[in-house]
Amino acid sequence: MLLSCSAAFSQFEALYLAGGLASLYAILVGLWRWGTYEARTPETYVPLAGLAVAPLLPFLPLALFVEKGKTGAIFGVVTAVLLGWDGFIIHRIWRQFVVGPRFETVDLRGKTAIVTGANTGIGRETSRCLAEMGAQVILACRSRARAEEAIRVILKEAGTKIDPCQLEFWTLDVSSLQSVGDFAATFQEKKGDGGLDILINNAGVMLNEKMVTSEGLEATMATNHYGHFLLTLLLFPELEKVSDGRIINVSSSLHKAPTSFNFDDPLYESSAYSLFGAYGQSKLANVLFTFELQRRLDALQRDRAKIIGRRGGRDGGGKVMTANAVHPGNVQTEVARNMAWPFYWGQRLCSPLLWCFSKNPLQGAYTSVHAATAPSLRGVGGLYFVNSEATADVSAVAKDPQVAERLWEMSEGMCGLATPAAGTEPVAMTAAPAIAKKSSPTRRRRESVSAGANTPGKKAMTPKKSDVANGGGNGGRKSKSPARRRSGKAN
Repeated sequence: MLLSCSAAFSQFEALYLAGGLASLYAILVGLWRWGTYEARTPETYVPLAGLAVAPLLPFLPLALFVEKGKTGAIFGVVTAVLLGWDGFIIHRIWRQFVVGPRFETVDLRGKTAIVTGANTGIGRETSRCLAEMGAQVILACRSRARAEEAIRVILKEAGTKIDPCQLEFWTLDVSSLQSVGDFAATFQEKKGDGGLDILINNAGVMLNEKMVTSEGLEATMATNHYGHFLLTLLLFPELEKVSDGRIINVSSSLHKAPTSFNFDDPLYESSAYSLFGAYGQSKLANVLFTFELQRRLDALQRDRAKIIGRRGGRDGGGKVMTANAVHPGNVQTEVARNMAWPFYWGQRLCSPLLWCFSKNPLQGAYTSVHAATAPSLRGVGGLYFVNSEATADVSAVAKDPQVAERLWEMSEGMCGLATPAAGTEPVAMTAAPAIAKKSSPTRRRRESVSAGANTPGKKAMTPKKSDVANGGGNGGRKSKSPARRRSGKAN
């Protein structure tokens, strides 16, 4: 009897240890998500708290069970069941609050997607997932060698699921406005007839030291925001050609770190530069851009519906275009490669432990792919996704439409799209579509250049007034390549 009770207590201690580990894991995941700004709302922590308590609930009846000497085979079965319960709790925490659900597989045959920064990490896995569903994917990257290696890896991993002709490498350096302009012009020339279904602005950097591009832009903001801002506007007419155009901006939970947007010193000339400070500003810009873009898309859609209604026409075949932002999660990628060596090597040394709280690149791609392909999200835009679920857990400044509009105007100026002040030398406008100024009957609308007329060496065609009202045309002005114009200005 004494031996039996001793064995029972040993099993009880094992259960206590397992339950304690499950509860501790829930607490640590909650602290990790709070500390990395990933989740700071009650809807996250209420269920997580429930999972933290769940492994401890069986201990009281079990203690009474052992105290009364009811041990033996039945206690062994109960112990096995409860150990399995603790394992289930740990897996549930990891699946629900760390990794998130996997996307739904849909048929993307006949669709075209562009993924920036697709040669590694989340971008590469996003490209593979889209291609496996049948899409034609353009890997937009700086390095040909790394992009071709990424394509080889994708084809090896996918086997027969992907035809090699589905993957293409196109040169794009999103930190260079000239490169962005050349890329957009090339797309119009080669793929313009079919349009663009999915644009995933994924490329991003974290820079330990302040750098300024050859065009005079702070490098972190240029790569993470300005380049994608310009790319989106230049490809806007191509997204309009398809029935369900989707723009996905890959942001980060670190967009919540800044309490305001840095309009006064974008080059950090009078303020101190920091890696996380600059990165947080750029990720805040991603969310602000997404929300403002969707507001302008909604306004444009309403204006067009009024015009079509007055003409007695149809709704344009049910075409929609949306913009959403995503936080991929805490993902083990190369984004930290430019950190100071204590951070870099600290992350490398702690990687085995961090896997308990972070995702691999494929899991990091889940949310981007979900937002880009889910049938339920057709026509649904202006949202911020975490673990494939829309959440209102964004910073107060990210929700401010006045800040977003001011950033839009600032971005237009940085990218060479701004309307010049009276008496100053005009800056030629580029392929900013109708969304360059929000469509509103109470505001003067700027006529903007159609991206279709933006091929280098060609003159822009003069559109009809009805075309301008519908967002196309250039108001009869000539248009240069945005690449050449910007590079001429920078040099």
